[in-house]
Amino acid sequence: TASPGHLLTGGEDGRLALFRVKDWECLHVLRHKYPISGIAVHPSGKVAITVGKGRSLRLWNLMTGKQALKGRAPCEPLSVSFSPGTGKYYAILGEQSIAVFATEGSGDDEDKPVVVAKSKTRLAVMTWLGQDTEDEMAQGSLQLLVAGEGTIIQNVHLPGDAAPGELGPFLECPKDLMGPRIKGLAIVDDVASADGLAGKRLQAERRSESPGSHILIAASSSGMIAGWHLSAHGQEERNGKRSKTVIGESQSGSSLS
Repeated sequence: TASPGHLLTGGEDGRLALFRVKDWECLHVLRHKYPISGIAVHPSGKVAITVGKGRSLRLWNLMTGKQALKGRAPCEPLSVSFSPGTGKYYAILGEQSIAVFATEGSGDDEDKPVVVAKSKTRLAVMTWLGQDTEDEMAQGSLQLLVAGEGTIIQNVHLPGDAAPGELGPFLECPKDLMGPRIKGLAIVDDVASADGLAGKRLQAERRSESPGSHILIAASSSGMIAGWHLSAHGQEERNGKRSKTVIGESQSGSSLS
């Protein structure tokens, strides 16, 4: 969404449409030209980025309804996302890599990524953990989580090394629960907000929850949706990968994509 009262859509026809929700009037129709694979709206609600086929990238001024910049993504993009908080960064996800750029860059082909990380397995989804505030950045709390083939959720910290490198393991999901592919990731900032996941209450412990704790929700191609509490409590290390107890699960009964 561009704001609580607006909806931004894009698709295979390369058109980007901005709707006003209260009466569903189409305010603007913008042309990306190529099939759109991802849309991200800046937290300010004033600009948006679209990525699509042919490594195409466009920056849009939502206040004027006009294209602001035109560029190329570093890889064939699957999706794009601004960092939570101030939108200081935007990330572009490819099938086997992720690149993060500073939003204040020019947006042209000469922009250098803040972080480039590669994966040995095929990727499909990403989500941010933390906010791009000065405090969280200083503590190294801002992370990008990515997943796809297999059951290991990987991560990269920001700010990071601009030199290419491999993603690190963040969480190993039980293979009998989340295999063979992870097709969705989301962060819920409050334990109570995770109740009722897919119509089934998550049985989360509410003892001594620390401020800023999160729930990680993952959905697999098998139709399973599960949640993990991301706190220091109960954390174990297994072969360098964090292993946490699932706090809730639900089978959707459908193959998720």
